[in-house]
Parts: sequence; structure tokens; C-alpha cells
Amino acid sequence: MPSLDAFSTHGAFNMRTLTDSVNKIPYVPGRIASLGLFEERGITTSGIMIEERDGVLALVPTTPRGGVATQQATTKRVARTFESRRLCLTRNINVDEILNIRAFGSENGLQELESFVQGTLEDMVPSIDMTIEHMQLGALKGNIVDSDGTTVIYNLFNEFNVVQETTIAFNFAAATAATLTVAINTIVRKIQDNLGATPVMGIHAFCSSTFWDDFLSNSIVRSSFDRWMGVSTMTQQIGGFLREGHVRQAPFHWMGIDWEEYRGGLGITSFIPTDTAIFFPVGVPGLYRQYYAPADFEGGQGMGRPRYARRLPTSQDGRAVPLEVSTYPIGLCLRPKVLMKGTK
Repeated sequence: MPSLDAFSTHGAFNMRTLTDSVNKIPYVPGRIASLGLFEERGITTSGIMIEERDGVLALVPTTPRGGVATQQATTKRVARTFESRRLCLTRNINVDEILNIRAFGSENGLQELESFVQGTLEDMVPSIDMTIEHMQLGALKGNIVDSDGTTVIYNLFNEFNVVQETTIAFNFAAATAATLTVAINTIVRKIQDNLGATPVMGIHAFCSSTFWDDFLSNSIVRSSFDRWMGVSTMTQQIGGFLREGHVRQAPFHWMGIDWEEYRGGLGITSFIPTDTAIFFPVGVPGLYRQYYAPADFEGGQGMGRPRYARRLPTSQDGRAVPLEVSTYPIGLCLRPKVLMKGTK
């Protein structure tokens, strides 16, 4: 029967091996990850410096052949530094948990212990991944907060010295085709204006449950939604929720925006505030970045990785070995002025 000594004597449980193992655990993407919005890359430092170039496009006046050319203005550069944040979980493996694992040398005892450790890591990783999703959603809202939902990590509007566009009030209960058209066109135009000449593939909306319900309760929206769902209102076969994992996963494309109810939260607390929706462009090169910094312990130097795992020293009473899973992420929207919000 294996003992806790195996963790300190066998190479299968050192930091490098455990880190390789935890990074091989399949990532189950949340909604944001499934959209492929954030470009991921590792960095070799604890933070990242973002350089902003205040380039302004202008029409070039014609000049006589052989005449003096128009001088291109020098762009202003502003550098901003963002530090990574540490997300870390520990979990004790106790003596009692490995009592029934076969002894080393008898029918793959080591492999069974490795499998047990791998299963433990797999149980820890989803909480880390959900926190990354929460932070990325914060980047899409322009305000990245800690797990308590209130402690601000980075307010991107302040960091980039811009003011968020005015919140759009839809008032679905009384909205007409004309008022809805004006509201949605305002969102589309504001986002496109703030992107300038940068190409964009589309605009996406994440809606809270209450916003989504009122959105679909509007007769104009409902009529379009029913046709899109391929449902006949005459037979009253009304489709279900358009939420990840329910009925249809494709967003409802209407008036130039892809709409969906965002299914993400902790307990009864949704990651999208009640009665609101957020709007953001998709398919914009380099707009959303997910950086991973190196770990802050020995052996974690070099290019940052999405996850780290290591074995901590055995407890003083010799009854448990702590396992630790950590990551050091920085998720950013580099042009937060394009992020907009609406209320129902």
C-alpha cells in the first residue's frame, strides 16, 4: 500500500510533472471561451505593458504633381501597465484517501496513485476556469472585479482614460418599431464609430434573464423571434430559452446584433446585472487579450502557462499532502470605449 512518502520520493509528483498534467486536462469552455473572443498568450513577466497609439485617420488632400506632400502627423504614444492576478486553490490529500490504493509493485500501484492525483486536479480546475470566465466577462463590461463582485481589479474606462457611452434604455413595455430601431442603430453606430476603420465581424449582446424576458415579451421582437425559431404562433408552439445548453445554442440575430441570455453566475447571483444587457463587437483583431504570467514560486519561471500545479510540503502531523493549482491571468479589452450597456 502506498504512503504519503511517495509524493516526495517519486518524480511523478514534482512541480513540472504536475503542471504538465494539469495543463493536459481538457478545458470545458464557458460561453465567452466558446466564442473565441480572447487571444491567449503567455508572457515572461508578472505584468504586461500596453502601448496605445493615438492614430487618427484623415482624408489626404490632393497636391500638384511634383509639389509638396502632406505631412503625416506623429502619433502620440501612451504606455499602461497591468499586473497579473493570482488565482490559487489548495486541496489536501489525506492518508485515509490512499489507504485502499494497491501497493507499489503490485498491479500498478503507482499508476493508481497518479490517477487519483489526476482526478483531484480535475476536480479543482473547473473553479479556476469559471473565475477566468468571470474576469473575462468583467473585461467585456469594462470593469473587472474580484470574486466578491465589488472589489475592483481594473476599471478599464479609468485605465484607458475614456468615458463609457451612455446606457441605452429600451423600455420594451412601450417600445415601438421606431424606438427600437433608433436604440439599436445607436448601439451599432457608436460601436462602429469607436472602432474607426478597424474591421468588425459583428456585435454581440449578453442579456440578463430579466432583460431577456422583457426583450422577448415585446410583440415586435417576439414576432421576429418566432419566425427565426421556425415556430408557428398559430399552433402556439413557442420555443424555449435561448441559453447555452438549452433548445438552440445559436444566438438570435436581429437588427445587426446577436442576442442571447447569458447563462453564467454563482448560485442565484448572475454575472450580468439584473435588467441589463452588455453589447460588444466580435471578430476585431487584437481587441481582447488573455495573458498568462509565470508562477510566483521556484520553477515557475519562463513563459507563463494557463495553469500550474505543485505539491506543497507534507503537513506537520504527516497525515496530508496539499496539492495546489494556480494561474496568473490578465484579461483585457484594449479599447473599452466600444463596450456598451442597455437596460430593459
